Amino acid sequence: MLSPWGSTKIFFAALVPLFFVSVGVAFWRRSVVLGLAAVNVASMIKIGWGFYFTGTSGWTVVAPAVLGLAAINCVVLVALTWRH
Repeated sequence: MLSPWGSTKIFFAALVPLFFVSVGVAFWRRSVVLGLAAVNVASMIKIGWGFYFTGTSGWTVVAPAVLGLAAINCVVLVALTWRH
């Protein structure tokens, strides 16, 4: 955060509010598929962010991101099957 902000860093930082807006719009429209797609894309961007800005240290982000992604997908899909 203390290093100079270039266009790449500004772009990645702008993705954070865009993520929250996309998730909000998806679930406001009651589209679970779009909501999960937004969460999955955000998780992949998080992993990419880790590799882009830290190099090989980006591997430290992969396990928590993938586990969180799997947990969110499982919870939402199980909730959908129980609801119907």
